Amino acid sequence: MSQTFSCPTCQTRYSLDQVPPGEPFTCGSCQSEMTAPQRSAEHAPSSRTAPRSGMRPKSAAHSSAAARHQTPSNKKPFPLVPVAVLAAVVIGVIGFLVSGGDQQPVDAGANKPAVTATQAPQDPTAAAKAEIARIASAKKQDTADACWDAAKQLRVVAVAWTMAKRSTAEVAPLEAEAERLVTETERLDPAYMPLHLARGETQYKDELLEYAMAAWLESTEQAEAEDLHKSLRSAADSNGGWLSNTRLASVSALVSKFAVQKKAWDEFAAGEFYSRAQTMSKEIIADLDQRFRDKSVDPEEKDPRLKGKGDFKWSGVVMTTDPSLKPFVFFVQQDESWNPLRVARSRSRSLKALEYIIRKEYGASLNLKPLEDPIPVLLFRNYAMYRKYSGQDGGAGGAYAHFEPMTGRLAVHDDCDHTTIMHEGTHQLMWAWTDRKGRPTLMDMMLRSYWFQEGIAEWYGGASRTVLPSGESTYEIGKLHQGRLGSIRQSQTTEGRKALFNLRELIDTRYRDKPIIENGVRTPDGKIVEPPRVGQLYAQGWFLIYFMNRFNCDAKGMVHPDQPGKYQAKWHEYVKLELEGKTGADEFKRCIGLTEADMDTLEQEYWRYFDFVQRKIQFDQVKDKDLIPWQQAKAADGSLCGEESDDLLPPFKPENAPPKRKR
Repeated sequence: MSQTFSCPTCQTRYSLDQVPPGEPFTCGSCQSEMTAPQRSAEHAPSSRTAPRSGMRPKSAAHSSAAARHQTPSNKKPFPLVPVAVLAAVVIGVIGFLVSGGDQQPVDAGANKPAVTATQAPQDPTAAAKAEIARIASAKKQDTADACWDAAKQLRVVAVAWTMAKRSTAEVAPLEAEAERLVTETERLDPAYMPLHLARGETQYKDELLEYAMAAWLESTEQAEAEDLHKSLRSAADSNGGWLSNTRLASVSALVSKFAVQKKAWDEFAAGEFYSRAQTMSKEIIADLDQRFRDKSVDPEEKDPRLKGKGDFKWSGVVMTTDPSLKPFVFFVQQDESWNPLRVARSRSRSLKALEYIIRKEYGASLNLKPLEDPIPVLLFRNYAMYRKYSGQDGGAGGAYAHFEPMTGRLAVHDDCDHTTIMHEGTHQLMWAWTDRKGRPTLMDMMLRSYWFQEGIAEWYGGASRTVLPSGESTYEIGKLHQGRLGSIRQSQTTEGRKALFNLRELIDTRYRDKPIIENGVRTPDGKIVEPPRVGQLYAQGWFLIYFMNRFNCDAKGMVHPDQPGKYQAKWHEYVKLELEGKTGADEFKRCIGLTEADMDTLEQEYWRYFDFVQRKIQFDQVKDKDLIPWQQAKAADGSLCGEESDDLLPPFKPENAPPKRKR
């Protein structure tokens, strides 16, 4: 019996009758390199036999020498090619030669004899198949958890075998089965968390949906968030709700872009102001719906001039506010052609500027604080809708915008210019800063000063506006109001003087006098007893405020137009009285420190200063709607053209003043 030995790696057995004892050779099954053991004495062969198929000498030269001398060679073995395909080809060729392929006899004298094992080569995938079967038998692979766990176990084995330098042919089945199990895991549960985490993915939880619907973002910003949300949602739905971290980077970018606005909004929405705004919103929206439901007649039917001027069907309003709009809360009429937040921000600029310049002028002297209660602004799509709301849709003329003291609302529309908004907005803000107990009553309104409210509204409404390159506007108050100056001047005629107010009656006007001042007084036969004087009340009210802030005349009768008015400090004290609900000629005299005789002097100063202003305008001594001293007056060629007498206060002309009378 021949002596045999086994490959220490794959256990394939070989015979020493076919392998030279003590010679290096390569295992035909696993390609391991080894040295054949020495033959024991009782197994010494009587003759050399050819090696079995699947065995080959370490080198051709060494095999030849062994066949001739049966002695080991000192040459180094030929290096193996570690590619499995090449090994298979070599094994196949050797097998072909040993079997006498194509009926050709084996050359017994060849110098590369084949080494044949005592059994057929072992399947290199056998160990992997056994490992796969073992893991599969441990737990039924019919759930995502089971498949995922099996895949992990197989990959652990594959890594261990690779580190042990097992062949690719052995390791490959493990990796293939692990990948199949991963695919099966995803099939069984597309949203399986461990799988997606292992891929470096994160669940998309619709984080951008909040931004797509955010009331504090404008329409273009909402659209940007919505488009990205839809794209990510679609990708996530096709991947069990998960996205790669690379895709999710776009979420972080958008969130960062609006981080400042969101933080401000979150703080704003959690505050008391927003809570009160929501409560107020319910009341206003219900009232508007009721009003427009009752107005079923199309305004075009009553006024053909409105035909084609817009859609007059009521579509409701959207309450719109945010930190940038505070203290204003806009109720923007719904319309597909505009975005509520963008419109509110745009139209709020004048009102925000107004609130700022009033506090800047009177904040220190009157201790005006930023308003904390919501200030409602109704913004209609067009003038026709505003008229429908205000009850003027049945006739011609009427207001262009208005403030409602009883509700605190400012009602405007998209066609309003900034002057109108500033005028009506002043009414609203002054009313908001006025001290009163509880909800306003009709009596509160009737007793308020008519001239002061309209005069100060003209003071701010006539502010000079400068539009900056950024689109923002700056305002300067105390400028000449040419329209109101012209109105007074045109009334300085024999007949027109009847419409002028003297200071006593002007300062005593209340809103209870409004019907007579607006409409005049007529006898039953139509004769005018007193003409309508509302235009004069606005104009003279504004000029009295201008006079109190700008008139500065020294003992020599020289006016100094570049210096603050001598009554300015006292005027600030009087404004404080108005905001305390105190008004009338007696309060005015007491505050300014005037006797009855002083009122006559003040009256003359008022009309003399009016004539002075008219003369300065005629001499073109005005720059940026401000009067300038005579020394600064220049001709068209740049030369100085003023004279000292230009700044001398004119004498009083009774014919330019109103007739003496008392109301």
